[in-house]
Amino acid sequence: MGESKPAIYEWHESQLRVLEFPRASDGLEQLLLNLPEGTYEALRTRDHFRFFRLERHLARGAAGCRAFGLPGFQEHDLRAGMDAAARRFNGAAKVRIDFLPHPQPHFDLRSTVLISFSPLKLPSEEIYRRGVGVYPTAELTRTSPVIKGTAFIAARTAYERPHEDDFEPILLDEGGNCLEGAMSNFSCFEGDTLRTAGTGMLGGITRETLLRCATALGFQVVEEAVHQDQVQLMDEAFLSSSVRGILPVVRFSGASIGQGTPGPRTIALSAAYEELVERTAKPALPVG
Repeated sequence: MGESKPAIYEWHESQLRVLEFPRASDGLEQLLLNLPEGTYEALRTRDHFRFFRLERHLARGAAGCRAFGLPGFQEHDLRAGMDAAARRFNGAAKVRIDFLPHPQPHFDLRSTVLISFSPLKLPSEEIYRRGVGVYPTAELTRTSPVIKGTAFIAARTAYERPHEDDFEPILLDEGGNCLEGAMSNFSCFEGDTLRTAGTGMLGGITRETLLRCATALGFQVVEEAVHQDQVQLMDEAFLSSSVRGILPVVRFSGASIGQGTPGPRTIALSAAYEELVERTAKPALPVG
């Protein structure tokens, strides 16, 4: 019988171990905040046990381990653990892989890799249909934009939204250019040109995929950040992440972008992305 509530796993000596943790606490996310600083990857399952571009997440995880001086991992072992956990967990899941500097005794963790699964909670279909509003902030910054460090999670968790309509803060550079969302990449359409920051932000795996999809659809791609004063002059905008996919942005600092509704280019790009995911997502372990 598998889990349908948040669960923490360890793959150790070719066996999947379910780690005990106080489920009456503040929840899995709060529990993970108390881990020592390391790096992590976040993604989701597809059709119960398939993953999209898992190889890229593991490659970025390995790069993060090298950058932080962490012990690292054996890819096949981690894939085996991911596969076993996905097949055990009941339902669609948000997945987080934490790479730690040393084992954690209070988790009875014997390795430095922790895998957590929690029920996938996406924005409602209505939110995807109507889009969201975002606000820029200069208060949140990444110490190392190219690595998914866990210290940034604590900073964004402590960040207080200035407005109710602030679905996700947009990080700015010193010049006021929009780099990325706190949990997503941020992109805009100016006519048939897709504009998104090319440096100074975490280069998301979904963003990387979308740039290829955009080119295939005939859009021009310009990896150049949009200044916060210019966002409201764009025709469309959206957030992208491995968990949520594409989420249209229709307001910036309270003012409408384009027609104030998800635009046709964003909708077409989202459809192309979802088709690619459905066609190419695969189990963590090769079949056969």
